[in-house]
Amino acid sequence: MVNLLPFIIILFIIAAFMRLDFLLYILYVFFGLYLLSRWWVRQAMQRLRFTRSLATERAFLGEKVPVEVEVLNSGLLPLPWLHLRENLPLDLHVPNVLQRVVSLLPRERETIRFELHGWRRGYYAIGPLSCRAGDLFGVTEVVRQGANWPEIPERKMSEIEEEMKKIFERLDQKAREEGLDNLKGYRLAIEFEKKGYEMYTRFSETAGSEREKRFFAALAEEEEKHLEALDNVYHFLTESEDWLTVEESKVWNWMSA
Repeated sequence: MVNLLPFIIILFIIAAFMRLDFLLYILYVFFGLYLLSRWWVRQAMQRLRFTRSLATERAFLGEKVPVEVEVLNSGLLPLPWLHLRENLPLDLHVPNVLQRVVSLLPRERETIRFELHGWRRGYYAIGPLSCRAGDLFGVTEVVRQGANWPEIPERKMSEIEEEMKKIFERLDQKAREEGLDNLKGYRLAIEFEKKGYEMYTRFSETAGSEREKRFFAALAEEEEKHLEALDNVYHFLTESEDWLTVEESKVWNWMSA
């Protein structure tokens, strides 16, 4: 947005020097509108409240996750126009940017609904949601940016990426050195899930907020389920008779009484 203040000051000096009363009056009015619009938009933007809710914080491959982003104008000043921009991972949504232009009256709320698609396994951050608003005359424009989901510090994000990179490199090197058959492949997968479980458990224990702690605890729980499933298949392939006995006792538990 072009800053009109220097232009107004120059015209004011010219009008005062040439004693153009009508132009001075116009400049007074325009300058008043300029100050009012700046104050209006900034005050209204400070009263905006953002809420992002997901149907679930984890999904399996191929699943769809409904998402709602709610923007509330909690103040008493209306917003003539508001440009909402939600940034999304390309692996979960195409296009990776969702945009909407709305106007909000006092106490009015706007809800954006969309779906994320579980096309690829991984950890993804959603956001940030950015808002751009202005007045009807195009004099003032204010930009405000919301938080990512989940709200995890950038340092922790870098730590996760570095840790995952090390795990993949170690397991890839091990696979190249030993060669893989079916059983070795399962053992490698079990080891990978163990590393992931340990990593997410550690991040959960050192989390800086309760929400961050719950998020990493949920990821650790998911890794534990993967580990149990792989361990169950490996047990079946290597010790079939023992596996059948154990599984049968789960159904006919009176046999082990």
